[in-house]
Amino acid sequence: MDLVIGLRIGDENWELATQDGFTVLPVWEATKIAQIAQVW
Repeated sequence: MDLVIGLRIGDENWELATQDGFTVLPVWEATKIAQIAQVW
């Protein structure tokens, strides 16, 4: 399973998630490619 994290552009966690090896996209792009989404 491929995991993509959707965040707002400029979110302080964007760089942290990228450093941890996750693919990070703006929320609207992540939701367009998602088969399953979890919203917090």
